[in-house]
Amino acid sequence: MADTMGPTGQVIEPTSLYTLAEAMARTGLRKTALRNARRSGLPVHYHGRTAFILGKDLIGFLIRNSRKEH
Repeated sequence: MADTMGPTGQVIEPTSLYTLAEAMARTGLRKTALRNARRSGLPVHYHGRTAFILGKDLIGFLIRNSRKEH
């Protein structure tokens, strides 16, 4: 699977784990949007108190929940 470039110009690698802060920085999502994504089914993995998102889960979620432009 190819790497996916976020709107900030940073790559989101499908096999990498990202902290919530890294995911927000790479996608340009704000805290509220990421919170809503988590509530809508975006899988989050915890190690201790730190939350991580797998790149392929984030990419898939964004593709499934994006609207198509005309």
